[in-house]
Amino acid sequence: MEKILRCPNCGAAFEYSADRQMLHCRQCGTDMTVDAYRQYEQTQSAAPDEGTAREAGPEYREQTEKQRGQMNMKIYHCSSCGAQLETDPDTVATRCAYCGNPTLIEDRIEGRYRPDLIIPFAISKEKAMEAYEKWTGKGPLTPRELRAATVTERMTGIYIPFWLFDYHAEGRVTANATRTRVVPRGDGEDIYTDYFLAVRELGADFKGIPADASEKQDDAVMDKLEPFNMQGVREFAPEYLSGYLAQRYDRTAEEVGGRAQTRAKNYILSMAMGTIAGYSSVVPLDQNVQLSPLSRRYALFPVWMMNCTYRGKPFTFVMNGQTGRIVADRPVSGSRAAGIGAAVFAASFAALMLGGLLL
Repeated sequence: MEKILRCPNCGAAFEYSADRQMLHCRQCGTDMTVDAYRQYEQTQSAAPDEGTAREAGPEYREQTEKQRGQMNMKIYHCSSCGAQLETDPDTVATRCAYCGNPTLIEDRIEGRYRPDLIIPFAISKEKAMEAYEKWTGKGPLTPRELRAATVTERMTGIYIPFWLFDYHAEGRVTANATRTRVVPRGDGEDIYTDYFLAVRELGADFKGIPADASEKQDDAVMDKLEPFNMQGVREFAPEYLSGYLAQRYDRTAEEVGGRAQTRAKNYILSMAMGTIAGYSSVVPLDQNVQLSPLSRRYALFPVWMMNCTYRGKPFTFVMNGQTGRIVADRPVSGSRAAGIGAAVFAASFAALMLGGLLL
């Protein structure tokens, strides 16, 4: 069922504001916390309104899948204007392309697809656009086309699905270590090298190791967006999605768990090796890790994204919607690079000529 959060004061669409950290109505300025809004909804009459009645009609509940090229699409209807729209099956929050209202597709976040946790957006679109403009301004060779307002307006806030894994790890490492001693002798010195076999055993619990659960996202990019501040995690409520796009997972915990296990093993081994200190050299001999899974949870994390094309090549700017961490490859303008190169050459040539005249 499609749903739009309505302002209790004027009936306009409610959206979650990253700046206010609560639901906000752009029409009348009303603010309300997510918990307060949920309580408000519970007190409302269970009688269906006009929008609910429209949703109940079979023509508004069509779930037929259609093949469009390689994309498997689903049909839904905006509960505000009734427009027929298409999304991929994993989209759980979007905007109506006709009336602009934020829409939640609630039946796509039920049952096993309902997240356990969410980190709400802490950075607004305006601040994300400002960060992008500052980032492009730091690159003297960044193409001017990528700084245009028509480009920055494409900034999109989207909740990305993640699995969070908890493990207990037992690590054991052995290494050859040496320590060099210098002993003064008469008018010289003797150098001694002592050899040791270092053995370390360490146990630790790791909580909330993330692995993105969307095939649409580049794993390497999502990893670079970390860390997310886990103190900002909240119990999931669909109201946090209003005003943003959101995806549900299309990769199971079993499919992405190997990445989290590798990270847990690397963490415990790094901690164990870090305790072998005070030596001139350390050469690892053997490493062993035993992992015990504790729990796993399904979460949505906030990400700002902007996709565009420069001279036929795709360019993607990605920012952590909670911390502001940026991951992007900076394109280079060939004409600007040539211009700077010519200016440097001219300056160097002039300096050489002036130097020759002075000689």
